[in-house]
Amino acid sequence: MRKMYNYFRNTLQGKIIVYFFTTILLSNIVTFFLVSPIINTIISSSEESLIFIIKEFHVIKLLILSISFILCVTSLCCISRRIVKQIKKLTKAMNEVSEGNFDIYLQTKEKDEIAQLIFHFNEMTRKLKNTAYIQKEFVNNISHELKTPIASIQGFAKILKNKNLKDEDREEYLNIIIDESKRLENLSSNILRISKLENQDMLENQSKFLLDENIRKSILLLQNKWGEKNINFNLSLPKTYYYGDEELFLQVWTNIIENAIKFSNENTEIKIKIEKSIDLIKVYIEDEGIGMTDEVKEYIFDKFYQEDNSRVSKGYGLGLAIAKRIVELSNGQIEVESEINKGSKFIISLRMD
Repeated sequence: MRKMYNYFRNTLQGKIIVYFFTTILLSNIVTFFLVSPIINTIISSSEESLIFIIKEFHVIKLLILSISFILCVTSLCCISRRIVKQIKKLTKAMNEVSEGNFDIYLQTKEKDEIAQLIFHFNEMTRKLKNTAYIQKEFVNNISHELKTPIASIQGFAKILKNKNLKDEDREEYLNIIIDESKRLENLSSNILRISKLENQDMLENQSKFLLDENIRKSILLLQNKWGEKNINFNLSLPKTYYYGDEELFLQVWTNIIENAIKFSNENTEIKIKIEKSIDLIKVYIEDEGIGMTDEVKEYIFDKFYQEDNSRVSKGYGLGLAIAKRIVELSNGQIEVESEINKGSKFIISLRMD
């Protein structure tokens, strides 16, 4: 009964049915009261006046049918006008969004399909606004990040032209130039990589490889970073074969583990575990770091997204976006579970085709 009530109360189709049959019911009631006196007259009339009364009855019947028709059309016009009004309001708002205005929020008291459409429209504008803000911030950050290493390289290169420079100073300045050059190289490489992945529909260089060894290799590549923080690894990596792009999956583990190291405190532990079933492989990467808020979890895999700068070391917000895209191209799924000050757990699910 409750479902039926919600159908007629909260759906356009249900409302139209209610309005339509309500109009018909009212028309029938009006007809009944208008025709009843005529029927009584017919019953009590003589045969001579019967023909005249019947003719009069037909005229009244046509009049009543006309009134019923007008009431039905008027009712449907009122319904359609309300619907069209909401659609026009939504269309106008969508035109503004197409022109780059994301500061739009539509309100409605209804609970029908158009109300649901308005709700999803509001969600869309909210996410677009956030994405536009993130991209704007990214451009600003990248501009700054590009200027800083370029300025350092230029500055120290000019100093190196000094013939009286001490050997130890020269060595230090050369190392700074090399480090800043690597920063520029990593930035350009990540931008090119995410652009290429976004324009792919499938991975190309796929082969059978050991997934557990792939993860161990990525840990070794990051030895300097986790060694500086004295982070230990708790590994549960049974021998696991997987068919995919070995090089790209090395990038996945490297990006996620590097992220775990970045947000972990010193002398903590990172757990990495593989679970296998008949048709599914799950990889868990769990740290004991600072965790993240619900807002950060919602956007953590978006390109260019960075958490509050006061809590983040140098980065460009591309690593996890790259990891997610590679997993998606492999028909897999990546999720994150996290609480503030309780660490984060990344769950990568891969199908065994």
